Amino acid sequence: MTLKANSANWSEKFHVSKARTTRAGSGVAVNITAASAGGTKATVHFPKGHILSSGAADGTVGYATSIAPKKINPKAKTAYAYTFTKPGYSPGSVTYNSAVYRCDNYYGSSKASRAGCAVPDVPTGVSMVGLARIDEGIRKLRANGGHYGDPNGGKPLHWMINKKQEDANRKAVCPSSAPPDMKRAGRTSCDEYPFASSHEGGTHLPAKQREITWVKVQENKSQGGRITAWRGQMHVMDGDPFYVIA
Repeated sequence: MTLKANSANWSEKFHVSKARTTRAGSGVAVNITAASAGGTKATVHFPKGHILSSGAADGTVGYATSIAPKKINPKAKTAYAYTFTKPGYSPGSVTYNSAVYRCDNYYGSSKASRAGCAVPDVPTGVSMVGLARIDEGIRKLRANGGHYGDPNGGKPLHWMINKKQEDANRKAVCPSSAPPDMKRAGRTSCDEYPFASSHEGGTHLPAKQREITWVKVQENKSQGGRITAWRGQMHVMDGDPFYVIA
């Protein structure tokens, strides 16, 4: 299953190989169904009553999702069911589930849809490489044992959509003004890590697991642009895990 970042409709392919049967296994037919939820409908295209011993067969599952602008659909998964039948015998079945996925149009608008789907339990990553001071501050923290958000064996951070708490997190760690030496260097903007917009931001972690770096205003704005682009592309929502590449 490969989801799409720019569409809430997608499909997947599957293959049923020819079965080697003995005795009463000859003539057993299979029907395959798939069911989803969370605003997504799954439709299977596969030869009905396919005889397993007759040869291999390919099928697809098509997914269509209804989602309004600025909305986030509930998490869902696909439940697959293989039902085996033969006249004169009791039917049998095998079932299994896909990974959990979620579709949204949260970052879109009434004029431009940005609907897409993601597997929210799998962490994505946002890069700070190239943002000289920000990147340097994170790497120094990690060199001293700070491991949150580190893709190389650290614990992931978790995104937060709560403007009030974000502001409180920032105020909890950033002084109201830069120290004199930073002002002389033109580095008057406080950059906090973990991000104030994460559930680990502010003082939620011990002091040894967080840091602030004074940077130029433009560098902080560039970071904001990167994060905004990443969130939209990866459909990052409140509570989703992520790493920070530095």
